[in-house]
Amino acid sequence: MTRLRFCLLIILSVFVTQPVLSQSTEEDDRGYLQSLIEDNLSAEGREIRIQGFSGALSSRATIEQLTIADAEGVWITLNNVGLSWNRLAILRGRIEIAELSAEEVLLPRTPLPGNEMPDPEAQPFSLPELPVSVEIEELNIDRAVLGEPILGVAAEVSVSGSASLVDGALDANLQVNRIDGQTGELSLAASYSNETQNISLDLSLVEGADGIVSTLLNLPDSPPIALNVQGEGPLSDFTADLALATDGEDRLTGSLTLANLPDGGPEGSAFTATLSGDIRPMLPPKNRAFFGPDLSLDVAGETLADGRLRLETLDLDTEALTLTGNLALGPNKWPEEMQLTGRVANASGGPLLLPLPGVETRIDSLDLDVSFDAGDSDGWSADIVLEGLDRADLQLSRAQITGLGRISQGEGASLGNVGGRFDIDVSGLAPADANMASALGDAINGEIAFNWEEDSPLDLAPITLSGAGIDLNGSLRITGLRDTFAPRIIGN
Repeated sequence: MTRLRFCLLIILSVFVTQPVLSQSTEEDDRGYLQSLIEDNLSAEGREIRIQGFSGALSSRATIEQLTIADAEGVWITLNNVGLSWNRLAILRGRIEIAELSAEEVLLPRTPLPGNEMPDPEAQPFSLPELPVSVEIEELNIDRAVLGEPILGVAAEVSVSGSASLVDGALDANLQVNRIDGQTGELSLAASYSNETQNISLDLSLVEGADGIVSTLLNLPDSPPIALNVQGEGPLSDFTADLALATDGEDRLTGSLTLANLPDGGPEGSAFTATLSGDIRPMLPPKNRAFFGPDLSLDVAGETLADGRLRLETLDLDTEALTLTGNLALGPNKWPEEMQLTGRVANASGGPLLLPLPGVETRIDSLDLDVSFDAGDSDGWSADIVLEGLDRADLQLSRAQITGLGRISQGEGASLGNVGGRFDIDVSGLAPADANMASALGDAINGEIAFNWEEDSPLDLAPITLSGAGIDLNGSLRITGLRDTFAPRIIGN
């Protein structure tokens, strides 16, 4: 990024100083500048090519075509680009663009990711400090063709607005409209300053039936959608309100807050998210009973400067689901604490259809209890009880899985070790396949022990399962967990 900024300064300086060189011709300037841009802004994994560059020495430059390619080829093409700017402003360290336009932008996919790895420690949010200030008074893209990999749905849009990034302060106003026969409009007004850390956000998305969002979410009948996100204030005490509506009716509303942690404690930020509403019209009819009319989600936690994450509150409630708990991850994202309890059951009694893809699955109830706290001990426990499973391919009366084990903490960025065993007790087992039913019988019980640590295989040993038609005693080793699973039986 530093090299890119340095090259930008060189290019801009050439634009300003080139007119005083009387021995240069317009064609020479065009070729020199074009080569300078292509050679200096291209790098490994990024190749920039320009065709039809003219007007380099005037206040308006045009480019017939600009492409940027990576190892898989061109990922963006700009056709008939126009640039009206104040060349003298560069001497004051500013890029003042009266107009930046393009008749067509082709964006079939996103570029390949770079090789840079993110810093595991949390970093305060800040805008990039460019070597020059950038101000675009008018941005116009007549037609931008977005490939399906960009949004999940192919679309054609127009883009207009303005933007500036001056001394670490951003001010942007953008308007995006669909122009491919579908109704869709996105408006964004946003500002932020590194110095004051004040942020202002006003996002509005309105789409007609069969829009991008409803298509991606696979909403029944693909209804019109309206999404609004608004917030203003310093990052040390920021609140944004969210509202999602379909067919003109609110379905989900809530807020997100960010705040600095109190002085005297660890450095970092606190966050909360609260959402509630009736999302049943957004779901297939068969799944509406599971969620009911009063979905609510409350989340509260902290992100610390050393990379730790604390999820102190997790409360999710629907008509059929209650889930509560907390979670703490260390700088290496290895668990330090985990408490999770939940229950799934039909509030009115009887079998409950789960909102799962594939074969319809009904249960009478499911209870979950997982516990681990490295501050007290390295022991973890898990208890899962399933009552009454009913599928087209399998039925069972009851299944209980009880787990016990230990989690050791690694040092620095290294992960620790996790091991333990699961005791399994299944009764009333009735597979639809007659051969399978004969082989397994109507009950299975046994134990599976396991052990894993970083850069080592996952060992499942011993595995002991027995029932009316099964008697298994063996072990399993799974290697290559970082890339692909390669199971290998090592027991009998």
